[in-house]
Amino acid sequence: MTLRYTILLLACCIFSLKIQAQSPFGLGASGPSITGKISGTIIDSLTNQPIGYATIALSKAGQSKSINGTLANDNGSFKLEDLKLGSYQIIISFLGYRDKIIDSIALTGEKPDHFVGKISMQSSDIQLNEVEVIGQGPIMETKIDRFVYNADKDIAIGGGDAADVLRKVPMLVVDMDGNVQLRGSSNIQILINGKPSGTMASSMSDALKMIPADQVKSVEVITSPSAKYDAEGTSGIINIITKKKSIEGFTGSTNISAGMRGVDGSVNANLKQGRVGYTAGLGGRYTFPRLGYTKFYREDFSNTLTSTLSQEGDFRGVRNTYFVNAGIDYDINAFNNISTNAKLNSTIFKGDNDLEVRLIDPNIGLDQNYFRNSTNRNEYANIDWSADYRRTFKTAGQEWTTSAQWSQNQGLSRFDVQQFIVEPNFELNELRDNDSKNRELTFQTDYVHPFKKITLETGAKAIFRTITTDNEFRAQDSSGVIVPIPQLENDFSYNQKVIAGYGVISYKFAKTYEIKGGLRYEHTNIKGDFAGDEDAIANEYQNFLPSVTIAKTFSNFKTLKFSYNQRIQRPSLFYLNPFVNAADPKNISYGNPYLQPEYTNSFELNYSTFFKGTALNVAGFYRNTQDVILNVLTIDDSTSVARTTYENNGLNQTVGVNVFGSWQATKALAIRGSINLYEVFLEGNIEGLPVENNSFQYNLALTAAYTFKNGYSAEFFGLINSPRATLQGTNPTFGLTNLGIKKTIWKKKGSISLNITNPFTPHLIFKSEFSGPTFKQTSENGIPFRSIDMTFNYRFGKLDFKMPQFPGQKKRGVNNDDLKKEEGSF
Repeated sequence: MTLRYTILLLACCIFSLKIQAQSPFGLGASGPSITGKISGTIIDSLTNQPIGYATIALSKAGQSKSINGTLANDNGSFKLEDLKLGSYQIIISFLGYRDKIIDSIALTGEKPDHFVGKISMQSSDIQLNEVEVIGQGPIMETKIDRFVYNADKDIAIGGGDAADVLRKVPMLVVDMDGNVQLRGSSNIQILINGKPSGTMASSMSDALKMIPADQVKSVEVITSPSAKYDAEGTSGIINIITKKKSIEGFTGSTNISAGMRGVDGSVNANLKQGRVGYTAGLGGRYTFPRLGYTKFYREDFSNTLTSTLSQEGDFRGVRNTYFVNAGIDYDINAFNNISTNAKLNSTIFKGDNDLEVRLIDPNIGLDQNYFRNSTNRNEYANIDWSADYRRTFKTAGQEWTTSAQWSQNQGLSRFDVQQFIVEPNFELNELRDNDSKNRELTFQTDYVHPFKKITLETGAKAIFRTITTDNEFRAQDSSGVIVPIPQLENDFSYNQKVIAGYGVISYKFAKTYEIKGGLRYEHTNIKGDFAGDEDAIANEYQNFLPSVTIAKTFSNFKTLKFSYNQRIQRPSLFYLNPFVNAADPKNISYGNPYLQPEYTNSFELNYSTFFKGTALNVAGFYRNTQDVILNVLTIDDSTSVARTTYENNGLNQTVGVNVFGSWQATKALAIRGSINLYEVFLEGNIEGLPVENNSFQYNLALTAAYTFKNGYSAEFFGLINSPRATLQGTNPTFGLTNLGIKKTIWKKKGSISLNITNPFTPHLIFKSEFSGPTFKQTSENGIPFRSIDMTFNYRFGKLDFKMPQFPGQKKRGVNNDDLKKEEGSF
């Protein structure tokens, strides 16, 4: 690190320490805050009987905008927890009763918990038939700056991995390999518990397969992040919250799932004693060998006569994943907390492909048949370690956080290709190895200070990334001996430094309006060594990235919000790595170490409303991305080898609408669905020729959940995606269905679930088409996806909900969840 960067980093840290800061890594803080709760019981004014499942909406004193809420349970009692200190009011409503408002509720450091007692509600003039209401926590939530999918409340989440969970999230599309798109764009930043992870650096799809589905608590989708968040991810941020709890006492859970696709299991334990909390967990997943098929056909008409290449065969794959994690947090006192966490992931994938190939080139009189077997083995190991300090103050909402994180991802990819040509008799044997490492060291400090009507947020961050790859190539010589081929080997190193600072101001005015504006500065320095040239890659740039959100709250919790932000997408190791994947010698692919970042301007208009048991959210959006990183396919005329790499190629404009709704159709039946409709306009240049591709795309999802008596429940989920446009064609589409049935047992401490995935077809069929001035290519892959899984879950341990005692204070709340609770809901 040069002297200049050292001085700049120290200056940023000293500035932030001087004004003191908040929320590590832009999302959720680790450790406690001063929180309180509001509780009470709702009864009928005439009968004094409890009113079950009434709606309780929480707002700031003197304001109508709801910032939190809950449902009373069957005995009329309710509890709103993890509330920041301040003055509140609650509005209680229930069909057939007049709304009840309780105001002047003060939560202070001396008395953070407020019991409002029994609240009597008067019947309205409307006479109603007797109904039975069955309530449960929401699976989908719309909040001030994000959409939340609560996976732990979805009964159809059983075996599988995080990619299976993301497939159920509105606005997201996850393909057969686990690659994620948000509103038609794959340039997304994925965080784990609010923090970037080195696991995502080399391969996002492989990283998602490392996380078992049963470990995912919720998924947050942030389509218009403020300047507080990293500018990475041109189309938005996805934050995966894992199940981490630390309640007074000892608790734990075990989860075992077995089915047609594999077996997985996990054990998690939490111990909280006084001011110290411990968490630990371990688990793994083993997938059974899966047999699929592949078809490929290409026409090459670059010469006088058209040549063709056709391939057909099958493949098998096995994936094993393991993880272990541990953490400690300590409440020094009521205002100070430190914590540290570490997690290790490891995954091994083995694949075997057998193909029959025919190559016909009438230009040289060639009609060749051959057989090819390729085996590949990918190993990844990742470790994330973080340490956090959090300081809260007596002033509600004022807090400072400083954090450090070290992450390392190491991968090894090996391809072994054996090819036998029938006539003339010839045998080919090639081996390629790629050893890659991605290291990241991050420091961040953040501060938030509330004034009367204004809230100030500021902070600084430094990221130091080092990427190295070592490629080896060996082949069979004329005597049949496997020997190194030095001229086809190369090493690659890539160093990136990002220094950032931001400021965000939130201002509430005219009672129903709020504006949140910010500016983020990022300075990036890149140096790379490629093909023996130490100065092959040298780049330095700085960016000022604004963001603004304006929100208007109407009566009955209706809201309208407009957002604008500017984002940047730096290429990751997946796009940069020059390693040549030659598992198919006629279709090779490799990264481009000279890629530049993308720049995106995003606009969004969002409207949400609630009426008669129905929630509706409608968002229109426009996104303009310059220097888009796209895959480009070209064909060598002399060898008929297709080469796929990545280039900063032109412009991507996307305009669309997203609609999400939920409807409580009956007392036991809930229906929710989402529709994404968008038009994609792509412009680029390939081999000196301008290329355009416009495409209308869609994503439809529907869920129906039914709650029976005696602890039974069931859910149906269906999804369909349209083909996705590229500059030269379309990537494949797919659809799937899932049915889940769940029974709670042992006084709700355990459950047994049956999940049936894709019952109507044994494979998911993925078809793609690509074309250019001199070629046309189609492919089809059948991935085995039908599965029946049985899952058993059991929770054990004893909880103590007594809050720790601190000198000079009564009971107080301690929030040890990494996810920061939201202050508002638009």
